[in-house]
Amino acid sequence: MDNSSAARPAKAHWARSRVSAYAVFVVLLGTMFLGTFGFYFWHGHELLHPLVRTGAVLEAWRVGQPGAPWMHEAAFGYGWPFFIFYAPLGYMVAAVGALVFGSLAAGVKFSFIGSFLVGGTFMFLLAGDLARRGGSRRPAAWSLGGALLFTFCPFHLTDVFVRSALAECWGWAGLAALLWAVELLRRRPFGGFAAVALASAMLLCSHNIIAVWGAVGVGLYVLATAEGWRWILRAAGAGATGGGLAAWFWLPALKLLPLVRADVVDQFCGSSQWLRAHALDARQFFMEQYGAGFSRVGIDDTMSVNPGVMLMLALGLALAALLRGWIATSTRRPLAGLLLLCLALMFAMTHWMPWEIMPPLLRYLQFPWRLLALLAPLAIAAIALAASAIERWVHPLALALPEVALALCMLPMLLVRPYPVIEGDCQLAHWSRAMEIRVGHYAGCVALDFLPRTVDERYSDNLWLAANPPPEHRLEMKPGAQMAAPPERTATGYRYDLVLERPLLLTMHVYDFPGWTLRIDGHEEPGRLGHTLGGLLRLSLPAGASQVEVEYREPPVRQHAALLSLLTLAALVVGLSLARFRVFESCFRGSI
Repeated sequence: MDNSSAARPAKAHWARSRVSAYAVFVVLLGTMFLGTFGFYFWHGHELLHPLVRTGAVLEAWRVGQPGAPWMHEAAFGYGWPFFIFYAPLGYMVAAVGALVFGSLAAGVKFSFIGSFLVGGTFMFLLAGDLARRGGSRRPAAWSLGGALLFTFCPFHLTDVFVRSALAECWGWAGLAALLWAVELLRRRPFGGFAAVALASAMLLCSHNIIAVWGAVGVGLYVLATAEGWRWILRAAGAGATGGGLAAWFWLPALKLLPLVRADVVDQFCGSSQWLRAHALDARQFFMEQYGAGFSRVGIDDTMSVNPGVMLMLALGLALAALLRGWIATSTRRPLAGLLLLCLALMFAMTHWMPWEIMPPLLRYLQFPWRLLALLAPLAIAAIALAASAIERWVHPLALALPEVALALCMLPMLLVRPYPVIEGDCQLAHWSRAMEIRVGHYAGCVALDFLPRTVDERYSDNLWLAANPPPEHRLEMKPGAQMAAPPERTATGYRYDLVLERPLLLTMHVYDFPGWTLRIDGHEEPGRLGHTLGGLLRLSLPAGASQVEVEYREPPVRQHAALLSLLTLAALVVGLSLARFRVFESCFRGSI
């Protein structure tokens, strides 16, 4: 019997084992979310703001704005450039779910579940591939174990059920997808290049902070596990291509950031004092803690900000195996690099981290424990590489199943029902306005985060706005001006039929930001559109009867960035097609 025929049964057995293991993973994942189907939505730190944001995406889609740059009703209707600066992937998936299931709450649940399924699937593939590379005899079990340790990581559950951090959950998925794509690049140059590009774009559009730190972490992963400079350059080129695919989001965000208050990192909870105050105590890495509270200064956090004891135990076993010399020579260097990277991330989450010397971009972190989202997949990758040695001591499922059992037992204390007055999507707008009045969180953000710099701060003061409501239909009328017909509020702007006795300057109680356009009787009049000293829109209108349309469109920089993304996608498709054709042609010539 030749080698190829002998390899077929082994390959078929590996495939069957992997399918069975994946079925177990899907069943356990479904069990975790089963309890959420009986009520409208859970009560996390984000409350129902993920639903409000998803509604804004749907509203923009209906009028042909796929990027959804402006949240029309936020901030008492003054508007908010939320989706210019906030990664939209999770909310776009939620909007698709809302269209399918007919409910914003169902759509957001669909997006949360989808992030866990996507992330767990890629971690399943990554752990199995690395375990086989490390010489494991149980790669299917390591696939399942890696997916379960990733999915049921205590902080991962905190992100979904306690913090309701939809974007961050998709950041977890993006990291898992990118790490798997990097491994695929080793075996399949063309398919791996496309996978790294698409996964990089996915990560960039999932969560801003995780994307920045994830790019650093995965870049170090590439260097730690490199097989030569050619492979490093190929991975870097694929990552840059992914940056081009996602340019429609991140390029306008960076270009327009100086226009809003969030460009000052200290105002965005990025001061070294704040980061050090909310750092983790070293003991918290080895605590099994669940809770529905908040992050507090010191070790007394009342929510889970730990990676799980079983994950840390497995990481310790990987380190012990490396020190004892049980790791094959081919995997010793990449394993050592991964373990050092994990230790560096753990150090960065403690109060010993010198944040004052870090560049401002890396201080856009808010809470150091966010780096657990990067530590978990990198730790699982290291564990899988050391699988052949670890399984001498313990079966992989003996490491993962206790974490799953504990998480499912603790799940009831994490799942808290929302406010009883919220019974459906129809009440969501009233709830959002009540939250704006009560706490001043516009679209779930602190008021100064994305407030345009030109805007007077009183227009973001919830108490002042509640006591000084904007004029009816948002247009501040003056003597000599009257409306000939009832005004109309569209999904992206306002339409007025006005009769003016003389030319007038009228103020609209809407925040000024790049993207607003003015049309008078169907003709664009950019010279007649400006802003007041308080940062509100100002219209310079001529005398007589006219139809005035004020509409928000995507800023020009986003339109140019979207063109760059389309050109990058076209170049990727053409390049892969040509590469495939060359491979086919060389094989054809070789067979003649």
